[in-house]
Amino acid sequence: MWCHGERGVVNSKEETVLSKDVLRFGSYDEAEAFFRRSALQRVISRAVYGEEYLESLLECLVVGGRRRRNENENENENEDGKEEKEELEDEGMLSKEEEEKVVRQHEANVAAIKTKLRPLIDEFRRRKDAFQSG
Repeated sequence: MWCHGERGVVNSKEETVLSKDVLRFGSYDEAEAFFRRSALQRVISRAVYGEEYLESLLECLVVGGRRRRNENENENENEDGKEEKEELEDEGMLSKEEEEKVVRQHEANVAAIKTKLRPLIDEFRRRKDAFQSG
């Protein structure tokens, strides 16, 4: 769910723009401590949690968890023994092309973040993986 925030109160420049001034850390531990306390973690989270973000994004775009149209068909045999394809209700579902567009846009956003912040993103992804594995 998304609620639009009041202008000037929510999502200020300080909360949404990751500047060079902000990115002055003596260590990755300092960076982690900063992002744990800052709304700016949103700026890098898409790259750190890329796979999870994409999965969630696609789930949000498909009503009721339905699959894309091209995969959501039933095959039935008619009286002649010939197969017929009966499309299920497709309201709110993504076409294969729409899903591919979402994936490309997500991958482009992740690539842009990684281009600017690769060492930081790589370290945070390593830490995320280590935390999840044990």
